[in-house]
Amino acid sequence: MKNPRKTRSRKAKKSQRSYWQGEHFNALGALLNAGIAPVEAVVILRKQYACLAPELVRMTGALKTGQRLSQAFGATQLLGPVELEILSAAEQAGKAVEALKFIGQRFDHRASRLRKVKSKLWLPMATFIVAVIVGFILQVAGKTVSVGSAGLQAVFFVFCFVLVMRMVLSAINRDSIGWVQVLSRFGLKSWFSVAQRSFEHVWLTLLLWQYAAGVDWVTATNRIADLAPIDDFQRKIRIASGALKQGQPLSVALSMSGVSIAQGALLTLRTGEASGNMEQSLQHYLAMEAERLDGAIQTLADWLPRVCYSLALVFAIFNVFLRASV
Repeated sequence: MKNPRKTRSRKAKKSQRSYWQGEHFNALGALLNAGIAPVEAVVILRKQYACLAPELVRMTGALKTGQRLSQAFGATQLLGPVELEILSAAEQAGKAVEALKFIGQRFDHRASRLRKVKSKLWLPMATFIVAVIVGFILQVAGKTVSVGSAGLQAVFFVFCFVLVMRMVLSAINRDSIGWVQVLSRFGLKSWFSVAQRSFEHVWLTLLLWQYAAGVDWVTATNRIADLAPIDDFQRKIRIASGALKQGQPLSVALSMSGVSIAQGALLTLRTGEASGNMEQSLQHYLAMEAERLDGAIQTLADWLPRVCYSLALVFAIFNVFLRASV
């Protein structure tokens, strides 16, 4: 049987993410919770939601060959590596329904944030287009350039601005693993604490789901290292895995490895180890940290449209007023 981690893709296609929402994951979870086999549940879901047919057809084929639900999702390239690992671990513990609900919440949260930013990009986009049109008219009226040259210049400006808008939306939609990977490549990881905290939240969440599935700490840390293609992080997590093999507690192993982790998280792990209630302690910490991260990320998301609007205004001043003065 194939390993689900080998079938996943780190770059889900945008067209595949377009239609799936939390309600679809919840609907699939409800069918599974009713005792319906995964392959039958997917067939039922396919009848209810025609827009999901491309992914569900591939899932049906994978499930009919005996693959697990996480492997079937991997065949669709719909879920990212984090979500697939969560679902894979949850299946082992018989908690696939809970995992699907959690994944649905992640999808909805990400889509909601993206919609908010898109709604705020109309003003800078409109400002920019008006500036381009006025600049085009001024150039043609002033006969400084030919109509064709002015038109090509206007199209080029619009293309560049649309490209910037797409980069902004892509940045918002990028997962924390991707962000930390990019920042690490340029040596900027320490400059962006939000990305680092978000990444920490992701791998601790993975750790929690695997712990709940009964996976031992050594295996869990090795899986996390495989998921995050960040050299420095992988090296330190491997060190922690080695310390765990020697019988060290998780909190001690992580401290010894030098992996970047908040003191609050370490304290939570120590509390969980001392009380014997690691799952509840970690759940509480991650829930509180998620609220703090949401606030910080939303602040950044609010500033991005303002930056775009500022760029549009600068361009408008250059393209309209300076041309008018010529």
